[in-house]
Amino acid sequence: MKAGLSLLASDHTSLLVFSGSKTRPEIEKSEARGYLDFCIRNEFWGILEAVDYKYQQSSNPSPSSSSTITTPPPPANQSVEYLQDQEQPNIHLEEQALDSFSNLLFSLLLFHRRTRTWPAKISVISHAFKEPRFMDLHVPTLRFPSHRVHFVGIDPDYMDPGCVAFDEVRAESVRRG
Repeated sequence: MKAGLSLLASDHTSLLVFSGSKTRPEIEKSEARGYLDFCIRNEFWGILEAVDYKYQQSSNPSPSSSSTITTPPPPANQSVEYLQDQEQPNIHLEEQALDSFSNLLFSLLLFHRRTRTWPAKISVISHAFKEPRFMDLHVPTLRFPSHRVHFVGIDPDYMDPGCVAFDEVRAESVRRG
């Protein structure tokens, strides 16, 4: 999340798309919404202090009313549903994808729906071990020019053999899916 926010802060003309559907029946929100909620609750870690924190739900293709969020983030046990009618010109939620290919495809479609053009470049932020999957399979399948895709791979500490938190069993389990 921080890597995406940092990229957005460095280029205010770009869009940041948090992608991911509701994947567990016992949880009532999508992964994408969870990422945004976490960012809001942490006040975007100060990364977006120069950017208005506004929000647009991806399922609503027409622009809604626009205002800047100036209230403090909601308590951890409260949803950020109050943001549903806010418009954020550069942070969007894609809440349909159930796998990495769909994350990329649906994010591209969301971008096109919002801008009426295709992106000049794409930065994909995911687990580092997924880079071959994106760059060797997904990007060519979509016929998007690979030279216009930048992959940012970030693995959690438990996947890094050099970290104290390294957990080989857990890391292998995540790699297998």
